[in-house]
Amino acid sequence: MTEHIIRILLVEDSPIAARLISLLLKEGMPEGEYQLFQNSNLTDAIRTTAEKDIHLVLLDLGLPESQGLDTFKTFFTQFPYIPVIVLTGNEDKSLALKAV
Repeated sequence: MTEHIIRILLVEDSPIAARLISLLLKEGMPEGEYQLFQNSNLTDAIRTTAEKDIHLVLLDLGLPESQGLDTFKTFFTQFPYIPVIVLTGNEDKSLALKAV
């Protein structure tokens, strides 16, 4: 039987937030069931997604070269078939609703 490992890409420019999310994944998912890749900018995230056959993306909307929904739109335009969980420290509820 072939094991299926979920390849997750975390796109987060804050090292503290990235570390916290990584720890939460370790707590919540059994070891060996996922592989975590990390990028701190959208350009590298797009490259990693294309190269690593990513299954799920955890995407911060506030990155060095892209902000807000433009971050999501840029990614989604290239990879509309990959599920994306949007992350943001922005407390604007209208932004959250638009992201859905």
